[in-house]
Amino acid sequence: MAVSTDGAVAGYYTFAAASLPVTELDAAEIRRLPRYPVLPAGLIGRLAVSMACRKQGLGVALIVDAIQRSTRAEAAICALLVDAKDEDAARFYRHIGFRAFVSRPMTLFLSVAEVGRKLGMVG
Repeated sequence: MAVSTDGAVAGYYTFAAASLPVTELDAAEIRRLPRYPVLPAGLIGRLAVSMACRKQGLGVALIVDAIQRSTRAEAAICALLVDAKDEDAARFYRHIGFRAFVSRPMTLFLSVAEVGRKLGMVG
C-alpha cells in the first residue's frame, strides 16, 4: 500500500501471512483466543511514513487500512503482528493498542476482532 502526495511517496506498508504462536502470549490473552497452538495472523512489515508527512496521522491510517484489508481477507486472520525496529516504533504501536509478546518485547500483536469491533468493521 502506498500513499502519494504530488507524486512523492508519503507512506507505505507491506502485508504478509504469518502465524501467532500462542506460547508468546500472557495467560489472560490466551484465554480470549481459540485453543490452538498457532493462530493465523497478518504481518505488517516495513511500515514507513516520509519525514515530511509525520505527525499527521498517516501511520495510524495505514494501520487502519491493514486492519480493514485483513477483515475482508478470504483467509481468517486473528491478529496483526509487527516487528518494531526501535523503541520509538514500539511506542507508536503500543499507543494504537498493540501488545508485546512475552519473550520478544519488540514483536507486538493486535487482535483483529477487537479492533474491528471498536471501529465498527466486524460483528
